[in-house]
Amino acid sequence: MTDDLPSGLSARQDDLPVEQTRRRGENVPRRESRVTRGPWGCVAALVAGPATGLLGAVLLAAAWRACGVGVNGAANSFALTFCGGSLAIVATVWWGALIRYTGRQNPAVALLGGTAGAAVMVWIFVAVLRVPDGYHC
Repeated sequence: MTDDLPSGLSARQDDLPVEQTRRRGENVPRRESRVTRGPWGCVAALVAGPATGLLGAVLLAAAWRACGVGVNGAANSFALTFCGGSLAIVATVWWGALIRYTGRQNPAVALLGGTAGAAVMVWIFVAVLRVPDGYHC
């Protein structure tokens, strides 16, 4: 079997160059984008997730401030840190999964889907936690 191959090539499919594999008529999986496969996809998820959490915490703090919730900014900081951190974890998982599975074929769809998903997460986050019990705006 190795006598049929040109010199320098082994009989394993993984070792064959892409051009030679296509000439043989065999199915070859598409090469993955380096942006989402390598460290850049992880960096994008690790930046976008905490940014989503921070955005949600800032918007929730503004809503609480407008309604007069709490004594001052320091009184709400623990709740905002916990809630914003939870949102950041959920958003990081969302961005990571979307970049991992969708970003390989179409990075623009991953970006738009991640942004839309983050907007929905922040909207639900602020809508649910906007006014604690006992406060009326």
